[in-house]
Amino acid sequence: MIKKIVLVTFSLVVIALVGGVIYVKTNLNSIVKSAMEKYGAEITQTNVSIKDVDISLATGEGTVSGFHIGNPKSFFAASAVDIGIVSMQLDTSSITGSGPIIIKQIVIDAPQITYEGNMSGNNNLQTIQKNVNGSSSSGADKKDVSRKVIIKNLYIRNGEVSVTHNLLNGKKVQTALPTIHLKNIGEENSGISPQELAARVMGAIIRGATKAGGSVLTKELTSLKGLGSNAVDGAASTVKDSVGKLFGK
Repeated sequence: MIKKIVLVTFSLVVIALVGGVIYVKTNLNSIVKSAMEKYGAEITQTNVSIKDVDISLATGEGTVSGFHIGNPKSFFAASAVDIGIVSMQLDTSSITGSGPIIIKQIVIDAPQITYEGNMSGNNNLQTIQKNVNGSSSSGADKKDVSRKVIIKNLYIRNGEVSVTHNLLNGKKVQTALPTIHLKNIGEENSGISPQELAARVMGAIIRGATKAGGSVLTKELTSLKGLGSNAVDGAASTVKDSVGKLFGK
């Protein structure tokens, strides 16, 4: 669900690097920003906006600030993912040539993720995951002209998940997103495409957010049983089953 969470969230950064850093040496930041918003929206099928991009080819350091991923059309929260700052360190020696682009580290600090469930048992993160997976699959049949990517270390930390559901009548419950650390992404295959990376990274985020958010939502819905609503009981059971299936339980 929070599977393959937010290009979406890290891979948009990588797509930006692959699409902009390698081929353009002037107006880099504005070009990367436009590429992230354009391809991010296509992959997630939501609104994607970036406040600012600052990348230095000389040092390999870069930041992306004000990273916003909107909600799918059938959901009502203002956003699915908001990230203040994404920082990265690129191995500048990997920029030239035809081999994989190596990113030493990406740090996504304090992402704000909204987990929104509905009466049909779906949630916004599952929907985004399906969109990302579908984009990755459809792209597999096309000739891939982009450079491959390897990320040595990717950290997602200090995140928070805001949980809501139709039955909570506007109430939101907050829970922490456990720290996520992914190593050597793409190294086993001498690099992966930006689309594959998007699926893998989003998968890690969505699994973490879904587990945390689904657990809290189940407790909240269960606490409403005193209202005697079959709909509440059914919704709580659906959320529990959905999360359980995601983690093989």
